[in-house]
Amino acid sequence: MKTTILTLALVAATTSFAKAATVLGAVPVVNAIAGVPGDNATGNGSISRVFDGSGLTIGNSNDDSTWLHDTDWETGWQGRLNGQPKTWVVADLGANLSTLRSLYLWNVSENTATGRGVRQMDIYYSSSPSVTPLTEQPYNFSSGGWTQLNSTFTVPEGTSLPAGNVLSSKIDLSAISSARYIGFDLLSNYGDAINRTGLAEVQFSTIPLSSVPEPSTSLGLLALSAGGLLTRRNRNRKA
Repeated sequence: MKTTILTLALVAATTSFAKAATVLGAVPVVNAIAGVPGDNATGNGSISRVFDGSGLTIGNSNDDSTWLHDTDWETGWQGRLNGQPKTWVVADLGANLSTLRSLYLWNVSENTATGRGVRQMDIYYSSSPSVTPLTEQPYNFSSGGWTQLNSTFTVPEGTSLPAGNVLSSKIDLSAISSARYIGFDLLSNYGDAINRTGLAEVQFSTIPLSSVPEPSTSLGLLALSAGGLLTRRNRNRKA
């Protein structure tokens, strides 16, 4: 029931979106919600732009140094909650996933506004949060159902290069056993006169299915191993 309530809240706060560009093995984010809507509730400058691949160009899909984001404010999100730089974001992956691999983050790269990029943040994951997050309201990730991933992360400041801005952070998610929701508690920025904090782009990837052993295969290997061990024991007894 909690999952249903949270999903409805996310749908009410944002619109579903298709990705314009995606990293290798990308996981679609079906909905997202933030402490503040951004420059617009939907479309340009909204939280949906952080997860829909707009502004992102993938050069070589196997080389993340060629994954560049533009400097346009329209393709990212920025906001302030109650006049303070601290705010939050929750992404809905649509279903519980047990094969999450990496999180890719591009910080704010808008011309003359890189100080609005997030500096420090905590990341949380959940299958069913106890309390539904509501936009325009503070949110406490200690309210139940969330697990923190590692300790506080520091994200490098964006570069604002006209030719494109490289990946700011790549974060390992393999310690997450299963999660549908990923939460970002944005704690500080790099210094902005009007206290806005934001992100340019975030994408998630999964472990390729070819790298995950099939249960039947694993059991078959165990059976073969056990059978070989039993055969050797029988031979030893006969000897």
